[in-house]
Amino acid sequence: MWAVAAQLVGTVAVMGAGAHSFVTAVEHLSESAGLPAGLIALVLAPLATELPEKFNSVIWLRGNKDTLALGNITGGRWSSSARYRWLWASRSRAGA
Repeated sequence: MWAVAAQLVGTVAVMGAGAHSFVTAVEHLSESAGLPAGLIALVLAPLATELPEKFNSVIWLRGNKDTLALGNITGGRWSSSARYRWLWASRSRAGA
C-alpha cells in the first residue's frame, strides 16, 4: 500500500512540475513571439497530448498490430470530440 501511495505522490509531483514547465515555456514563447499566451496554449496543448498517442500507433503498425493502432486513433478522436461537446453543452446551458 505504501508503494502505491508513494507512486501516486511521485506521479502528481512530476505532473505538477511538467505543467509548471509547460506554462513557463508558453509564457516565454508568448513574450518573444508577441502572441497571446492563450493562443499558443490552444495550439501546443493538443499537440503535446495527442502526439505520443500517434507515436504509439506508428509503433503498433510496425509490429503488424493494425487493430490496436486503429483503435488508438479512433478512441482518441472520440474522447477529444466528447470533451469538446461537453464543454460546449455546459457553456450553452450556463448562458440560458
